[in-house]
Parts: sequence; structure tokens; C-alpha cells
Amino acid sequence: MKDLKENIQKNNMKILVLSVALGMFCYCTNNAMDPNVEEVPKPTIEIKDINDVLMTMLEGQNNINEKKNAIKELEPRIYSTIKDEEEKVKKGELLNFIESQINFLKTKTKDTKVDKLKFAIKKIEQYFHLEEKENDYECTKDNLTEIFWNNEQKEETQKIKGPIKAIQKYFIRIASNETKINNTFKEYYECKKKENVTVQEGDILGKIMQECCGKETKGDLQTKFLANLRKLCEQDENLNKNTEAILATIKRRITLDKDIIEENFISFLKQKIGIEEIKEDKLKNEEKIGEGGCCTCCDCWEKKKNKKVEVEESQHELE
Repeated sequence: MKDLKENIQKNNMKILVLSVALGMFCYCTNNAMDPNVEEVPKPTIEIKDINDVLMTMLEGQNNINEKKNAIKELEPRIYSTIKDEEEKVKKGELLNFIESQINFLKTKTKDTKVDKLKFAIKKIEQYFHLEEKENDYECTKDNLTEIFWNNEQKEETQKIKGPIKAIQKYFIRIASNETKINNTFKEYYECKKKENVTVQEGDILGKIMQECCGKETKGDLQTKFLANLRKLCEQDENLNKNTEAILATIKRRITLDKDIIEENFISFLKQKIGIEEIKEDKLKNEEKIGEGGCCTCCDCWEKKKNKKVEVEESQHELE
């Protein structure tokens, strides 16, 4: 009996040591990623205050601005690298440059490196207003949210031939903060949907737009919205000292037009919430279902596809 107890204790000790070793291995593996990669945790709580959403947007924009300021001295070199023979910057070359800087992206999830890179590029395109533009589209300070190159310096400077950490961090900060802001807006939208189950999508977006303006009662949409953001910036020391730069960039992030109006504000909300993507996925599912009316699960779709093949083969035989 004594030997049995000793064996049990030894086995328990082995299991404990093995568990600790395995835990340390998992921890080291998870943290062996490139330190420049910013993982964006998904929201785990419901955000019920619009000010939380707006503060996330303000802090995110301030973070992006900080990384942009850090590459100020590199702007002439960036321009020398991305300009063409006509001294113009085209979308295709610009995206090639961005990809060359962030193509080291790693992932902790089952997503492949290619998927992660595509996702980051998509967020960066959204930020700069480059979505759905052709590769020969000329990029200037007038049609982008901001430019990160200096095309006023006429002297030729050294081109950038490989990744530079400061530039990497700027692009990654855009992708990670855009994702965080999207998640926050989406979660708030879902909360509003639960509170207003009978209200149409457009009306919910209208309510959120009005909430973004705070309690301001005077002025147009842009005046009220920016005034509310300015009040929120005053509550944070870091935001307060950079208020004007933050608001100016957010304004251009929402629209490149002269003023923020209801149409472009709602469009911005839809992008942040991902409504257009949801509709596109729904449309694809509807196309996948066809006229059969079955559900979109894999089994049903396979059965429907096989049935279609059988019908076509039968028709061929009849011919």
C-alpha cells in the first residue's frame, strides 16, 4: 500500500511538471511574434455609451498621427521611392510600397499570412479613400485622407529599398486602429438594434448620427459633431494638446468634400459598422441558394448542386 501511494504521488508530480512546461511553451509560442505587429482584441463587453465609441475613434486617430509624425524625416525618401517618371504617385505603386513594408505580418489565428496581409491592406485602403480606385489613380493631398510623403523637395534623395520600422509601425497602426474602431462602432450598432428591434436600419443609423453630435442644438451637422468631439478631447490631456490635428483628420476620414453632411456621415457609419459587407455576404448567399429556397449550410448546398447535376445529365440523355 505504501508503494502504491508513492507511485501515485510520483505520477501526480510528473503530471504537474508536464502541465507547467506545456503552459510555458504555449506562452512563449504565443509571444514569439514580431513586436511590431499589433493584435486587435475583439470587444468582449457591450458598449452602450456613444462617448466610448467616439473616444475610441479619437484615441485611435491620435495614435495614427503620432506614428505619422515619427516618419516626417523619411517623407522625401518615400516620395523618391513611390513617384513615377512623371513625378506622380499612382495607387498601384503606392500599394506595392505599403505591402513591401508590412509583408512580414504574422498571425496567431488560423488565418494565413496572405489573408492577414489582404485584411490590413483593405483597412489601409479604406483609411486613405483608395477603395475601388484603379491602379493608375493619381494620389494627392486633395483626394486622400492624408499623404505621408513630401513631393515639394526637388533634390533627388535615396530610395527606400527595404522595410523600415517607423514606416511599418505607421501602416500597422492604421490597420489595427481602423479595426478597433470598426469593432467598437459595430458593437454599439448591435446594442442599438437590440434596444430598437422594430426600428429600420436607416433610422438606427440616424439615431447614432444624432448621438455623435452630443447635446449641441445649434449649427449644422458638421459644426455640432466637431464641437462634441472637441469637448471629449478636453477630457484627455494627450488628446487636448492635439485636438485640431485629430479633428481635421477625422473630418477628412469621413469625407473629402468641403463639409460633413448627412449622406457622407451615414456612409461613414455603414463602413465602420460593416453594413455593406453584411449585405454583400447576404447577396452571395441568396445567389448560392438560387430558386430552390434551401438554407445555406454546406449539406443543403451540396444536395442541391448534386440534384442539379442529375437533372442536367438526365436532360442530356433525353437528347
